[in-house]
Amino acid sequence: MIISAAVMFSAATLTYTPIPLHLKPEKLIAKMEEALGGKERFYNMLDVQFDYVFEYVESGKKDISEERMIFEGEQTWARYTTHSAIVSPDVEGEVIHTLINHQPYVFIDGQQVDDERSLKSCASIRKANYYWFTMMYKLSDPGVLLSAEGHEKIGDVLYHKVKVSYDPDEVGKEDNDTYLLYLNSATHLVDQFHFAMPEDGSYMGVKVEVEYDTVNGLKVPAKRSAYMPDENGKYSTQPRLIQTSTNFRFNNGFNVKGWTIDQK
Repeated sequence: MIISAAVMFSAATLTYTPIPLHLKPEKLIAKMEEALGGKERFYNMLDVQFDYVFEYVESGKKDISEERMIFEGEQTWARYTTHSAIVSPDVEGEVIHTLINHQPYVFIDGQQVDDERSLKSCASIRKANYYWFTMMYKLSDPGVLLSAEGHEKIGDVLYHKVKVSYDPDEVGKEDNDTYLLYLNSATHLVDQFHFAMPEDGSYMGVKVEVEYDTVNGLKVPAKRSAYMPDENGKYSTQPRLIQTSTNFRFNNGFNVKGWTIDQK
């Protein structure tokens, strides 16, 4: 069974003050940001680098990358040494993905690739990886809509449930991803969330359990385990995929100039 953040921090829960049940969702998110280490402190780190593994559990297919992100402008870069899951699984050689000012770039063994399919895939994966890493620090951004969805007890932990959606005037589309967050009332962290992606036809929702590491006083997502629902909406005991991040390094002085095949 996947160890959730609630279990990981169980020894320290006596130092936390449980969140009152009557708080508005905006206040719950503010409490979460404080428990993470602070939104301002996070963005003051300017950039981050870490090693990332995206793995399908049943098949063992995986993508292994070195990820680099600059927070201002949401610029991202990645070098893939293994790519058998969703990143160019049909080709061999080192793959580099870059998204600079919303423009994707793809290089395979040093050669730039310009076909539409590869560029579209690159842009999608770059945006997704950036969002998954920064998600917990983006829930109070403009255009994010929050609503309280009651409470639920799982084991010995009482959770506040908060629904996250987006203002279509802000994001520019009518069908937007929605999330249901489970905020641990003792640690204030999101131990798990469910999400739906209308564009991909996923209306029933995927369950994601989250584990955190603490780096430079900030809690960042170190492991996400995703579970798919069956036709009855029940989740299997084995995750479909696991995303693992390690070796975090903040404030590296990255600059998008040179973020091409030439940067090693």
